[in-house]
Amino acid sequence: MNVSAVGLFVDFSGEVGPDQKLVGKRDSVKSVYRIFFLLIGFARMQSRSAG
Repeated sequence: MNVSAVGLFVDFSGEVGPDQKLVGKRDSVKSVYRIFFLLIGFARMQSRSAG
């Protein structure tokens, strides 16, 4: 689980760069959603290990 989460984060940070600024708002919205779902998945993992 942790490895896949880190992989998603690395994939996200790999997409961010000077090239992305030229693409437009749609991809930035996708990036925001990707972070959002990553945080949700991380919170679920934490609650699972706690409970």
